[in-house]
Amino acid sequence: MRPLALLSLFALAGCLPVQRALVDRAVEGRRDAAGLTPHTVEVGGTPVAYLERPGTEPALVLVHGFGAEKDGWLALVTAMDDGRRVLVPDLAGHGDSPAAPGVRYDVRRYAADVAGFLGAVGAGPVDLGGNSMGGLVATLVAIEHPRLVRSLVLMDPAGVPSPTPSGLDSLTAAGTNPLIPTTRAEYDRLMAFVFATPPDIPGPARNVLADRAARRAPFLRDLFATIQTTRGTLLELLPGVETPTLLLWGAQDRVLNVSAAPLWTDALPNARLAVLDGVGHAPMMEAPAETARLVESFLAER
Repeated sequence: MRPLALLSLFALAGCLPVQRALVDRAVEGRRDAAGLTPHTVEVGGTPVAYLERPGTEPALVLVHGFGAEKDGWLALVTAMDDGRRVLVPDLAGHGDSPAAPGVRYDVRRYAADVAGFLGAVGAGPVDLGGNSMGGLVATLVAIEHPRLVRSLVLMDPAGVPSPTPSGLDSLTAAGTNPLIPTTRAEYDRLMAFVFATPPDIPGPARNVLADRAARRAPFLRDLFATIQTTRGTLLELLPGVETPTLLLWGAQDRVLNVSAAPLWTDALPNARLAVLDGVGHAPMMEAPAETARLVESFLAER
């Protein structure tokens, strides 16, 4: 269906179930354009939803951040050459991957899950990428399972406090967390906060995405609290990570201030940094062509 026709349907669709169906159809079209198809595999008895594009090894595996999901990588995968195998999982409690009952999730549990996922899909060693919390998770996989990781691609990764407090630091200190919206208005503020230039999402589609975010809010509140209380000494561990690493950071990131980037590159023995002007917290969505160029150039050297 042509984009204009789809937008017309959005304008006519007043009820949330119809809007959900239209959003799902639009996402399916974007997955097709990226050459990605949905699959599910069991890891430790829990289903993990993921997208896969077949191709040559080593695979590129992409891990989303806090409150995000696998479809946040579609623009980047679409912009990349189609010869390489790509795997994009949903972390537990995100997207289409359920959280296991009674499990308290933190970044180390997610790192173990990603390692288990790689074994379940027969991938490794891989080029492992991650954004935000996903960047921290990818780094922990490289630390704890170094034989599984050929290189790291970290986009605005969490885990190292920035010398200059971020916008998120200031808001959470005041008792507000913009990353966990529960209303449409809060979701709109999240988009304005995370992106330097927010994506142009039709209103009905925003209704669907805001509703999904609100339904995840209880899990995300618990996860955020757990992450805060289980913060380790990542900076002390980084000098032992000899994995070749590409670090990308949005200059206008309000979630994780770019002043943390030099701490990463100073600590990692084999890292390079590219700062993207005019970009916020998600380079793969805000500047997919430039991000794809940088990632592919880095991977070609491996």
